Order: sequence, then structure tokens, then C-alpha cells
Amino acid sequence: FRIGTPIEFPAGTTRILPERQVRIVSTDQGLAAMSLVCTHLGCIVGESPSGFLCPCHGSSFDPQGKVTGGPAPRPLRWLQVSQGADGALQVDATKEVSPDVYYRPMKIG
Repeated sequence: FRIGTPIEFPAGTTRILPERQVRIVSTDQGLAAMSLVCTHLGCIVGESPSGFLCPCHGSSFDPQGKVTGGPAPRPLRWLQVSQGADGALQVDATKEVSPDVYYRPMKIG
């Protein structure tokens, strides 16, 4: 799914897209997308002072999505970010990447 253009995500931007259940982070390294779907039973986690918290069963995650309290069996998923030929940024929710993978947008045009 498309999330916008690189100019909409300058370094230092953090944006939650509730309709897509992802959190987009833009740093000097590039852009990354983290799923907000809890790995326990699929509830949507919310931000908390220490990272993320599942309102359904109490799983907690640090800011990078690592489990800090169960019952979630694994970290939150980081998703592949890419860029279309028209310059639009895209997230592929079917492709998981490691948390240290950031996409550097190319300048189009």
C-alpha cells in the first residue's frame, strides 16, 4: 500500500497510520515501517511510555517492537518499504524485514 511521498516524511518524523495499522519512522538512515498488530492474537497495540502495549491481553513491547512482557510469542513485525516508479513510498505488508533495515528514498524527477 502507498503511504505518500518522501517529502512527507522528513528525518525525525514518526507517524502512525491507523487505517493500515503501521507506524512509519523516518531517520537519517531512511524510512522503516512497523506493524502495530500484536503477535499474540492480532489486536492493535497502542503507544505507551515504554514502547507499545496490547490493550487486549497485556503484551508489552519496547520502541523497537521487542517483546518485554507476554503473552506475545514474538516481536512486532517490521515491514518492507520501497518506492514506486512515480516516486510514491510503499509498504509491503507481506514482506517482513529485520528492525535495522531502513529504506533510503531516491529523488525522482
